[in-house]
Amino acid sequence: MYQCQSCSKIVPAHIPSFQITVKTRFKSYPHRSEANWFKLTKADSLSKKSRWESRDDPGGSGAEIVKEIRVCPNCYQARKPPIRSKLPRKLPINPRLKRNSHHAFNQF
Repeated sequence: MYQCQSCSKIVPAHIPSFQITVKTRFKSYPHRSEANWFKLTKADSLSKKSRWESRDDPGGSGAEIVKEIRVCPNCYQARKPPIRSKLPRKLPINPRLKRNSHHAFNQF
């Protein structure tokens, strides 16, 4: 049982809730050297030797969620976010396929 944060109705038990992103912001993170430490062991499990290795965090930028609201199924259908394709807009060209396709067309 929960209260919808959009329509303020009390939703009965066993009804799923959905989260909708209301506000986002642009955030950038700087490069951090030696930010992540990992314990590396040898491939064989009988060896007790291990060592610590550090890796850099490259940083980056992107959208960060500021506020989300929990809504009922009716409000989710009314405010349903658009479905985005998971494929990039321009597909990268694989040089190997490009080279092989050239030979495939000129076989005859």
